[in-house]
Parts: sequence; structure tokens; C-alpha cells
Amino acid sequence: MNAASNTSNGGALTESPLREGQFRIHPKNTTYKVYLFTNELRCIPVKKGDAQKKSLSFSFDDVIGCHCMRGRGERNSTDAYFCLYSYPTKRKTFGGAFVRKRHDIAFVVDVHNSYQENLEAAEEWRVAILTCLKRAMDVDITPRARKVLVFVNPFSGPGKALDIYQKRVVPTLAELDLNFHLIITERAGHAKDVVKTIDISEWYGVIIVSGDGLIFEVINGLMSRPDWEHAIHHLPLGVVPGGSGNALCCAINSHNGEPYKDNILTHSLFVLAKHKIKALDLVAVDTCEGRHYSFLSITWGIISDVDIESEKYRSLGNARFTVGALVRIVGLRTYHGRLSFLPCEPYRCHTSRSTSCSTWEPSVNANTADVVTSQPKSRSLSCPDGLGDSATEEVLRSRLQHGGPADEPLTPVFPEEGGGDLETVIANSSTPAADSTQLTCDSPSRGDAATPRPVETALLPPLSDPVPASWVTIEDNFVTVVAAYESHLGPDIIIAPEATFNDGIIHLMFAKAGISRSSLLKLFLSMENGSHVNSPDIEIIKVKAFRLEPITPGGVIAIDGEKVKYGPIQAQVLPGLARFMA
Repeated sequence: MNAASNTSNGGALTESPLREGQFRIHPKNTTYKVYLFTNELRCIPVKKGDAQKKSLSFSFDDVIGCHCMRGRGERNSTDAYFCLYSYPTKRKTFGGAFVRKRHDIAFVVDVHNSYQENLEAAEEWRVAILTCLKRAMDVDITPRARKVLVFVNPFSGPGKALDIYQKRVVPTLAELDLNFHLIITERAGHAKDVVKTIDISEWYGVIIVSGDGLIFEVINGLMSRPDWEHAIHHLPLGVVPGGSGNALCCAINSHNGEPYKDNILTHSLFVLAKHKIKALDLVAVDTCEGRHYSFLSITWGIISDVDIESEKYRSLGNARFTVGALVRIVGLRTYHGRLSFLPCEPYRCHTSRSTSCSTWEPSVNANTADVVTSQPKSRSLSCPDGLGDSATEEVLRSRLQHGGPADEPLTPVFPEEGGGDLETVIANSSTPAADSTQLTCDSPSRGDAATPRPVETALLPPLSDPVPASWVTIEDNFVTVVAAYESHLGPDIIIAPEATFNDGIIHLMFAKAGISRSSLLKLFLSMENGSHVNSPDIEIIKVKAFRLEPITPGGVIAIDGEKVKYGPIQAQVLPGLARFMA
């Protein structure tokens, strides 16, 4: 709602107010009759000379707080003030999109002869306004009753997180009457070490001013505690965009109907100020290094290549991903691997390009909504159709493992370790010999020796064991594999439009070798609005668990944008395990 709007019937009131008073609005000194309703503060000009002034209406949907104060340089004045902090919406000049713009309005209370009496009157209005605001919030808004721990990573993204904290976060927290304690991270793992030892009862929540990497770190710190279940449920996370991608911020803003491309910081601070505590799915991820807990995504292939290798362009902010994508499309790589998964519903594999695949079907009496208890069956398929003898299949498998047939439109490209610029990538293009034996863990483990593995993941076998026969398995050459559980991977990537924070689903998607570069570029461009889900070049399956077993060496696997040891990886969704502010 706009900050200024005409009241109905030429200014006439259509309902009884909770409070009313007459105040000047600073600094213009226009006098208004002020009415407090349950959902708004309405101001109507009272002087005839102010007839041309519009009535003002401040919706509590847009208001985040209210303070009492004394004017600067007014030590001898008896005036007191109560100030409203509002973020009304305004339509952009071109297009139908809207933006929020901060608007503060100060009411002068001067009805008494002493400052103390005027301050008491202002305080009564403040308490009444906060009481109305409280109806739309899940938390206690009593002043000074809450305390948050704030982590700032000064090196995140373009390096502006500390400046964002000082100029935008601190004033917002003050307007919310929140006590806070700042920790500026000094190294990787710093925040994780802190949250592993803090007294959870002392804090209302944690606010992270950084990119998605620090969120990953804090979550894994909480899950490393002996009291992990209490910690992850009772310490909600709030996020302020201070990195390059800011995927979780984009998802939060989008689900709240707030913009995330234009001035994401203002809109994210508004959502944080007006937040409710919500449940957030986590995903337990087993790697060769042990157990991790993910909130965003697992990527392999071009998506992870772009994410990790574009670090060299960090100073470009979110544009680094665009540059990185163009580099990787020109110097495209394909990866041979085995992808296994437990789908949420019956699955029929697309066999036109697969080396091998199995089909998942529920039993006659199975409830397809409960994949944990259903008893699926599997059958092995050969692909393409007509290749029935083992000798022919072996020839096909050998070709695929060693880069595919000679006329395949895409050739794997592996630059030297460390990446390099575009010319270097193209100059160093080569097709390595693929190892016919899949990569394995030296010491397969579900947990770090120093980190407890408290969460049961009944769907996941040990990483060194075969997947259950009931799972679907696809072995092929892939361009990318993405497991996403949030809608966005950044402001320009709506990776899983149907994903919600607590749907208990992993959105597993992959594109296979054979896609042309022009089609791949179109696929990337269509991710901006999520229309890639309709592309025939990508397959998307809703699953509860999956395993990825790379066969091609030398690739990159990333969890929530953080590179992990290359090798087999498996994951299972943990519905609604964490809490966050949204």
C-alpha cells in the first residue's frame, strides 16, 4: 500500500479507531488528526489552509517499527516525537513491477507543558502501534527482549558485506529494538566453530550478512552439536544478501512476493524485519569426506564448473556467473557417470540416449505419496533399442566411456588445473581418456570422526554399498546434474520453480551429452524465468534420495556452492528440519 492515499468518502471515517489524537508532522509542521486502527495509521489534515493536503494512510503491512525520541538540538524544548518506520510500495515508471522505498514519518507530541509528559504520551502511542504490529508477527516484539548473533563475512562476493552491515543492517536492527552481537569472520570455518559452542538459550536467532557459503557453514556447525535437534529447531536463521549469488535471499523474497532483482537489499531487510519463523528442508549429504547438511543444492557438470571457476570474477558480483557460463559453454565438458535415485512417483526412463536405465513402478497396493514404505520393482533396460547382444552393448559402452561417438556434437574440454581466461581454456581443450572404473572413496564414511552423525537416513545405504535394487539407475554422459531444493540459485536462475521451503522434495534434473551449444545457451537463458523446465533437453524428477557416482575423473562437485572432494556422493531430504526467518 502506498504511504499516501485518500481516505474513503472524502476523508470520513468508516470505522471506530482504537486511538485518536492531533499532531504536527515533522518537519513540515502540517497538523493532522491521527487515527489508529488495527491495520493502519490514518492521518487527516485539520486546518482549512491544509485542505489541499492529502490524507495519509500507513498500512501496518508496510511498517516495521516505532520509536519515541527527542529532537536534535532541542534540549530546552518540551516536544517529544514518535516515529514510524515504513517501507511502502511504489510502482515503477515502466512495467508493472513495484519497489519498496523507505519512508519515516515523525509525529510531534506537544500537548503538555513538560517534555516528560509529552514523552509519556508519545510512549502510549508507540506501545499501541507495536501492539497492532504484533498481530502480524510470530515473535515477541517487547523492546530489548530479544538478542541476535550477527555474522558478517567481509570477503564474501564483491566484498561489501561489512559496509552493508554498518549502513543498513545496524539501523534496521535498532528500529526493531533488537540487541545484537557482531562477529566478523576471519577464516573459513570460523562461524561453524562459534555456533558449535554457543549457549542456544541466550539467542533469539542468527543473522548472516554474506553469501550462501556462510549459511552452509552455520547450518553444519549447528548440526555438529550434541544437542543438534534443539539447536536447529530453536535458532532460526535470517539472511541479508552480502555475496554474489544470494540464492536463499532470492528464494525468500520470491516466496514473499517481494522483488529480488531490483534493490534486493532493501526488500530482504524488509522481509527480515516482518519475518515469521518457518520450517526449512535440509538434505543430508554423504561424501568421501563425511556427512554434510545442505539447504540449497548439489551440482555436478557445467553448473558447478561455472559456480566454482567463476570465483576469479568475484569482483563482478552476480555478473561473474554470466561470464563463467559463457566460458564454459564455449569450452564445454561432458562427464560420464552413474545417477541413481528414489523417485516420489512412478518413473519411466527416457532411453533414447541412455547407456542403461531402470524403471521405477509402485506395487499394486503402494501409496505413491509415501515412497519410503512402497515396494518398487526394477528391470534393466538396454539402450538404444535393438542392441541386444553383449558384444554390441560393450562397444557402445566403450564409446560412451571414452568420449562418445566421433560425430557427437559436444567434445569434452578439460583445461589445466586452475582454470584460466577464455583463450587459455580454448587453447588447452583436450579429451582425456576416461577411466572405465568409477571413482570410489578411499575410506567411505557417513560421518566425520570429529563430527557426530545424529540424523537417521534410512533411505541411504553406506556409500560403499550398492544402491537398493528398487532405485532407478541411469548411466550416461552428462553435461550437468543438479539437485535443488530451493526455487532459486541466484537472481537470474529460477532452477526449480515448483520448489518450496518445506515440501520434502529434491528436484533432480540433468542434461545429457548430445545437446548443442546453442541449445545449451538457450537453456541457460530460459532459467531466468524458470521456463527451462519445459525444455526437451533437460529431465526433471522429484526424488527423496539419490546417489551420483562419477566415472570421468577431474570434475567438480559442489554443495550449496562449496566445492567438496570429487567422488561418489549421495543425499536424502530431511523435511522441515531447520528454522529460518522469512
